[in-house]
Amino acid sequence: MGVFLLLILKILVNRLRPILTKLIRNTQSSFILGRQASDNIIVVQEAIHTMRIMKRKKGALVIKIDLEKAYDRVKWYFLQEVLIEIGLPSKWMSLIMHIVQTPTFSILWNDGIMLLGTTTQTQGQVMMLVIQKFCSASRQKLSLEKSKMLVSSNVHSSKAKALSHVACISLTKDFVAWLMSRNLGPSSVCSRCNNDIKNLIHALRDCPLSRDTWLAIKPNLTSGDFFGLDLQTWIQSNMTSNVLHDALPWSGIFIHTLWMLWHWRNLSIFETEFQWPANASQKVSLKAKEA
Repeated sequence: MGVFLLLILKILVNRLRPILTKLIRNTQSSFILGRQASDNIIVVQEAIHTMRIMKRKKGALVIKIDLEKAYDRVKWYFLQEVLIEIGLPSKWMSLIMHIVQTPTFSILWNDGIMLLGTTTQTQGQVMMLVIQKFCSASRQKLSLEKSKMLVSSNVHSSKAKALSHVACISLTKDFVAWLMSRNLGPSSVCSRCNNDIKNLIHALRDCPLSRDTWLAIKPNLTSGDFFGLDLQTWIQSNMTSNVLHDALPWSGIFIHTLWMLWHWRNLSIFETEFQWPANASQKVSLKAKEA
């Protein structure tokens, strides 16, 4: 993209910035000043925790939909209809459409969608119909292999399998672990400590950098079974903990630490100049207090 188009794009972004919170729903946590990606993680964790202890007659389900990462798959007229819907002036739309249709420009639609609802076949069918209509309008493609479904604990296994069959999406019991483990990558070697053990529990807890961060936050963790539990028990026991640490719920600190360790781990892989924060524990504590 030429310098001239980059300047125009920068001007458009700066002009739009003050009203972005009105154009983008509060469920979208990325790209908006003052919103954090960890917000959605907390919402998902709370939803999953509620589903695990749910006792009411009507069950609940959550579906994580994955769209294939195709940078040139979005239909331009679909993007234009979105701009019309949010009420942008025609001159703005002309500028934006001119920029995105240049040969060197590509757009990536958010490739992950989380759907929550009740465990009825009718609602499952409606959910999939909406996704199919969206894909048809935008030219996005649904990846059934990468999508997953979780049902609440009060849903019988036969009903869960029927819902999975209707949606053509496989079931999972450990939703959070699946969401994160699918991004571990093909290599078996940890990029941070060069240890030939690379799995989710290593990335989040047992890698020396992660372990040092946990101990800096709460030094007495070595006295219990914090570093000895399996992944699912470790996450569940800390997520449901009622303990306070520095006058803050430990469950909240735990969530923020997980997210920041995962964020830093990804930066260390994909950004060669990234340095692991020397004051990692202070950064986590600050985020937890802001939440």
